[in-house]
Amino acid sequence: MGDQDVASYDPIFWFFHCNLDRHLLKWQGKVGAGTLTGFKSTLSGNTDWLTAPFNALDPFTTTADQAIEFGIAYEEPPELESVAMAAFENRVGSLEATRTFTIPRSPDVSVMVKDIDRLNIPGSFVVQLLADGKPVAERAFFQPKKPQDCDTCRKLGLISVNFRVEQEKVLDKKLSVAIEIPSQAETIGARFPLSSAGNPTINVRLLLEDR
Repeated sequence: MGDQDVASYDPIFWFFHCNLDRHLLKWQGKVGAGTLTGFKSTLSGNTDWLTAPFNALDPFTTTADQAIEFGIAYEEPPELESVAMAAFENRVGSLEATRTFTIPRSPDVSVMVKDIDRLNIPGSFVVQLLADGKPVAERAFFQPKKPQDCDTCRKLGLISVNFRVEQEKVLDKKLSVAIEIPSQAETIGARFPLSSAGNPTINVRLLLEDR
């Protein structure tokens, strides 16, 4: 699964992506991101990649903005519906001033590692959030071994990774980031230097609870 060049040959790859799409659709419905405009409202930073001609999904004819409004539905057993919806509470970093919100007494925090230059990273990698040098969260990013040869990768060379972390895990601790490449662990070591990944930044914010 970590090697994009061969992952799709494993049948579990398709089950994995189907479930990922199902979760994304749930989230879209919950936060009003079922249209291109609604989806853009949930993003921060540059959204030009969702605007023609940058949203092409070669070799497919469907564009990214069309895919967002594709009208797909997934059926779930009734007993799982409430559990699935509870996992997608509408908690965001900012709200319109006309709406009301609360800051929970013990909220999670949103941590974003911004502007990771993926083009120098040879293959899929894992971004770790460290507190006092110990991992408290991690996210995997899936990409080919030579991203610089990939047209889509070059168009979106800088990427950001989001974490939702319990506040007590990061409060009053020194935060840092590590990037690891699992496929290189047995050869040159898994750790990738941040200086070669564009020296990404860390942004931390409280999450607001919509009321």
